[in-house]
Amino acid sequence: MKRQGSLSKKQSAKRPRQAQSTVELADTKSVREQAEPYRLATAKFPIEALTSVWKVGSNRQIDTKHVESLCRIFKEQRLQREPEENHLRIACSQAEVQRMIDHLNPTRTLLPACLPFDDWMAVNGTKAELMAGQHRVEALKRYLQHLSGQSEDNLLQREHSWWVCDIYDIDRLPPQLSVQLRANRLDPTLPDSHGQVWMELVSLAKADATLFQGKNGPIQDEMLQTLGLSGRVKFPIRRLVTLWKNSTWREMITEWCQTSVGRATFNLSLWEEMARCGIDDFWFDTFDIVLETISQLAGDDLECIQLADWNLLAQLPSERTDADVQEKFYPKAPVNAPVDSSSPRRLKFLPKLDLTAYHRTYKTILEIPKLSFPDIQKLPKEGRAQGKAVSTLLNHVVQWLNPAPSSGDRLQLWQEFLPAFPPDSSEQARALQREIFDIVRDRTDELTNSDSSAFLTQLPKDATDSYLERFKLPIWRDVLIAVHKTTGPRFHGVLSQFNTQDPTSLPSHKEPTFIHAFHNAIRHIQHVARNPALNRSTALEAPITEISPAIAAWVLQQCDEALEDQRLRRTPPWPLSVRELVACQREELGRVVSSPTNAELPSHTSSSPTGPSVRSTSQRSERYDGESAIENSHEDLTEELAQQLVQDLPPGSARPVSSDEPGEAAHQKSTEENPRLESSFLDTLPDLAEMKKRHRQAHPARPANSHPPRPSQGVFKVPQGESRKESPRAPAPVLSAKSRAPAAKTKLPSWMRSPAAQAGSK
Repeated sequence: MKRQGSLSKKQSAKRPRQAQSTVELADTKSVREQAEPYRLATAKFPIEALTSVWKVGSNRQIDTKHVESLCRIFKEQRLQREPEENHLRIACSQAEVQRMIDHLNPTRTLLPACLPFDDWMAVNGTKAELMAGQHRVEALKRYLQHLSGQSEDNLLQREHSWWVCDIYDIDRLPPQLSVQLRANRLDPTLPDSHGQVWMELVSLAKADATLFQGKNGPIQDEMLQTLGLSGRVKFPIRRLVTLWKNSTWREMITEWCQTSVGRATFNLSLWEEMARCGIDDFWFDTFDIVLETISQLAGDDLECIQLADWNLLAQLPSERTDADVQEKFYPKAPVNAPVDSSSPRRLKFLPKLDLTAYHRTYKTILEIPKLSFPDIQKLPKEGRAQGKAVSTLLNHVVQWLNPAPSSGDRLQLWQEFLPAFPPDSSEQARALQREIFDIVRDRTDELTNSDSSAFLTQLPKDATDSYLERFKLPIWRDVLIAVHKTTGPRFHGVLSQFNTQDPTSLPSHKEPTFIHAFHNAIRHIQHVARNPALNRSTALEAPITEISPAIAAWVLQQCDEALEDQRLRRTPPWPLSVRELVACQREELGRVVSSPTNAELPSHTSSSPTGPSVRSTSQRSERYDGESAIENSHEDLTEELAQQLVQDLPPGSARPVSSDEPGEAAHQKSTEENPRLESSFLDTLPDLAEMKKRHRQAHPARPANSHPPRPSQGVFKVPQGESRKESPRAPAPVLSAKSRAPAAKTKLPSWMRSPAAQAGSK
């Protein structure tokens, strides 16, 4: 019975499905069939009478590789210009076509189906608009040049420079059909770019303001049908709808895609993610700079500067010289020599400009040094991560100032700052946001590196006093100071202490970029990364503290020597951008070294003493654990000081004692032959110990191999009791050379071992 009841229930559930009305299926015509009523004629048309510049919208750029591929097909399979599927699509007025027909048939006799329009330019004087097929035209030109080069017959090129074209009435053709005839949806080897699709959308919306209005679903269906986007290549239609309905971004994208550079860089997925960050000004400020620069260089011809041209201009240094600009435009001209429009220009650079316009662009960049060329190629690589980091940082600032930020549909983040400002202070809030952008724009790696990325995820509303630890990092401290300077005591929650405390008083532990790079390198060593005992932050602090002085000294010394060689022209000259990089990194280390809070970094100007080494055999312990290795590093400093003192002795007052002699015998021999040694040199040891103590406080232990190599012989024997008596450390047990037995050794990295230990290990 239950089974029957269950069956009855299933049957009743199916009945409504059977009663549903059948969906009506309708067949649609192809674009060519829909446009047939507007076709004026089919003609054999000279390709010299065609232009790929559109009166409405912007044509796609020529793809050189696709042209070469078509040219190769022409060579292998011959031309196929007459089949209907290979016809070019062009547009002109009905009056122009009628003039050609009257020219061909003044007696009104029967004309062929394919009209010979060879005299088009002689009759009309204007070119017809090439809607689809520009790559085939360019490939035909190359193919005919190839044939003419083989036969040396220009007549062959003139007679065959034609293609069969379908001619449409440009005045009566509906905008929707005009867009679809120009679009390239079927060929997966050369699909329309997102920028091209956007401009097609703009053209349709201008022709019919009722299009693409309402809710997302109907708009999506309308776009798919109107633009023919339901092809073999899946199109991000949802992201297209989202950006189209955002009026602010729609306006910016439309202006951006009117340029050749803009269409080449516009990507729906990336830009939709950028729009969701709520920091429009962060992106728009850069876009405005690019558009302003293109406008000043190109005027009304926004197509003349292509992406490859912009990328070359973006290589100009920020503080460029006339020689830098000349090198980009006229690389073969002598440096600082006058150039004009007849000078040899750079090949394949700004190819759409003639010689005069090319030189005018060069002069414009020289005369306006403030023209900027942002590297927009970074957008696809860094845009997502950069936008996410900056947006998250701004959300922190929002919670610093606004105890009840809005939820749901997000505003621009600067609007969330308004509770911290007086009424009608929108411009001040927006200016604060831009100031934060200026701080972090080129420093987002400081927010996202392995040491600070955790700070982004911990928002203030869920934080304790540990939240304040982030302000030890320079970038967080800089943002806090900027906000406090603009808003004053307007903080909430865990940051309320800065309503009475000046954040400029916070200590900042600035770590040089080089030091940070070495820190990250050690962290990512395979053996360190896999060992939980080594990959802890506390475990890595010790080696970083040890190598930081050596790194700083090395960088400063190398940069100074290289810059001096450049100044004296001892090395080939660097480009300005390279000189700026070296000077900037040298300045960064110089500020850190000279900072009172970073006194542990040694100065690069301190020279290592030369001459025979002074080394106390009583200090040469064979025990190499971590503590003794660091001690040896300190004692190496003492040896350098002692060495300098020995160099100051009069000639003949001290003689290096061979290390082969026994310790006590060597000392006795040395004091007998050098009576002034006990009274002059050893008397200085109390002062030496004090100097050692002060030197150790100013310069912590550094890698032993940072000293110059010492000779294997020439070691003075210093009495054991004298030097240890005044030493601030506890004296180490001293063993005679004969009784000293080798102890078990712990192998340490070379930078933690003294030169003697390194020699012993070898």
